[in-house]
Amino acid sequence: MPRFMSLTVLACAVALALPSAARSALPAHAAPAGFRSVDAGGRILAGSLGAEGSTESAFRAGLHRLGAYFGPSLAIGSVVRGTDGAVTMGTFRARLGGVSVSGLAVSTYRAHATSLFAVLFDDAGRFATTLPKLAGRLRSMPPPVAANATPARTGTRDLAAAMRAVPTVSLTSNDGTVYATIPRDWQMKRFAEGSFVADGPDHAEVVAGLGFSMIDPRGPLYQNQLALSRQMGGRLDPTGGMGAPIPYVGDPAQAYRAIVMFLARAQHVDLEITSMSEKPVAAPGGIRGAEVSGTSMRNGTALRFDEVVGVGPPGPGGGWTATVTGAVAPADRFVADEPQMATALAGYRIDAQRRQDQVQANIAAGWAASRAGIANMNATTARDQAVVDASMRNARAAQDGIDRSTAGFVRYLNDSDVVRRSPDGAHFDVDAGTSQALRSFDPQHFASVPVSQYVKGVDY
Repeated sequence: MPRFMSLTVLACAVALALPSAARSALPAHAAPAGFRSVDAGGRILAGSLGAEGSTESAFRAGLHRLGAYFGPSLAIGSVVRGTDGAVTMGTFRARLGGVSVSGLAVSTYRAHATSLFAVLFDDAGRFATTLPKLAGRLRSMPPPVAANATPARTGTRDLAAAMRAVPTVSLTSNDGTVYATIPRDWQMKRFAEGSFVADGPDHAEVVAGLGFSMIDPRGPLYQNQLALSRQMGGRLDPTGGMGAPIPYVGDPAQAYRAIVMFLARAQHVDLEITSMSEKPVAAPGGIRGAEVSGTSMRNGTALRFDEVVGVGPPGPGGGWTATVTGAVAPADRFVADEPQMATALAGYRIDAQRRQDQVQANIAAGWAASRAGIANMNATTARDQAVVDASMRNARAAQDGIDRSTAGFVRYLNDSDVVRRSPDGAHFDVDAGTSQALRSFDPQHFASVPVSQYVKGVDY
């Protein structure tokens, strides 16, 4: 089977790290429609997905099938993408008929043909030892027949071919942090700070890398700022300039709901989310990611949305962030506009270093402006200045957590990683493929650095 096992070494390394469990047999279970099931010491599910627009969409389509097989017990672990963009692999855990299983999912994206998806799994206690045999059996299996597969998308023509037919224009933002290729008849509404928002003539809209900063009103930063503001007669913003006052929500779908409803109220928009579902996606350590999709009513218009949402962990002061990338369109136009929306999303690229430099510069400028504004008030006193100093200390503590999350999600969007070398502890910012290779061939000396262990001034 072409290309399925080009990352076998990584797969074995991942499997050897899985914890042991009691030995048990795999229960019989019907394979998903269009997939072949083979028992070979463990179990292999293999099938075709139809045409997909990218390796990420191929992997998501495969996971959707896998979710139907395992049900709600499916939990996705680490996910990596090959440097050529054709292969995506991810570990997972699940329960099958009462048995705990561990496994590896592999998708192969082919731009001019159907994409392929395979799953290798076994009892969690045996998977580390049966994976090599399963991998060998998978290599010897004939490719799945496309005609036997259920299309990953219904009601649409070949998405990849449709995307190739879309006339496009390539753009670079004035601040140099983001590059985009969008349909020629679309317009940019926002194009800066590592993100863009673009819309089409049918009122379809794509957002890419759009970040939101929030401050939890229940947290110590907001409460301290509120007390300080009262001391100054209400002249100090209780949010500390950290963002919208929204309680922290770790679940991506609920965070998305809280943010869009807050924005709707602020903009006097009549919005109701009428349905919503989520599927977990891989994200850097400490960040929870999910594909959030559903329908809504906005000022009387029925909309359909499909977004990837990442939620960062709250900082010590209560500051937190979320990043959204995806599409929304009138419900009756979503399928027809999908090639244009997918084209815009596929053309999104960011310059991670420029964006990180910009974030740091904006933070420094914000602190300076806040201090100068208070200092210039006629009523400023020595006590007020002490209050401002305390406020700035609170803000710096909370901002540090936000900076870490922002840096982590920027790397996720840019397909890069921070790798630590032992024993000297040196950190390297590399592309995901290099990170994968280093950790696979020398796991004793190279490890991926989670967001919580980023070093200030080095990694963010």
